[in-house]
This record gives sequence, C-alpha cells and structure tokens, in this order.
Amino acid sequence: MIKISDKNYKQFVKWCRHYQRLFGLMSYNLWFEHTNLSEYTYASIKTNVENATVTLWFNTEMGDYCQRQSPRETAKHEMLHILAAKLVHCAKERITTQEQIDIEWEHLTVTLQGLID
Repeated sequence: MIKISDKNYKQFVKWCRHYQRLFGLMSYNLWFEHTNLSEYTYASIKTNVENATVTLWFNTEMGDYCQRQSPRETAKHEMLHILAAKLVHCAKERITTQEQIDIEWEHLTVTLQGLID
C-alpha cells in the first residue's frame, strides 16, 4: 500500500469543482473526505438527489490497481456518476413516470451534447 498525498487529494477536489461547473452540477453541495477506503478503491461517492448533496471520499492509501489513476481522471469519473444520478434515481424509484425519466434523459443528453464536439 502506498500513501496518497494531501497534494493528490487537493488536486482531486480542484478537478471535482472544475467538472462540477463544466457539467452544470452547481445545484449539488459537495462534501469531501480524505479517508481510508478499500485498497481497490481510489474514490467513492454517495449521492442524495433529493437533497442535492454528494459526499466524495478519496482514499488515503492505494494498491497497485489504483496507481494508474490520476486525481483528474478520478474526479471526472466520479462527477460523471453525479451527472447521471438523477436518471439513476428515477430508475430506482418504485413509482416513476415516463415523463420524469424523459426529462432526466433529455437533461443528460443536452449536457453531453454541449461537452462533445
């Protein structure tokens, strides 16, 4: 196991904030923790769509698998999870209308359209 520096953690937070703006996710409150996770996990999130809050955990140590991931790529990966969170939330709800799914699907599509040339 290799310790993950505070510098990498700060880069992760910086890139998360960057992608939050880029992906139009400013309505979410992000909470960050630099804490010990599984050796196979570089970062993890828990999203509460109804309260628009997300907790992002960044590991303090990493195994060999994690060494190939930069803080920037990890931040992008986690923020893409948040981008899709409302659609996933609709899919998990016991009662969801087609209209709700269509609205979230369209939001995701429009956001991606603006990001992809």
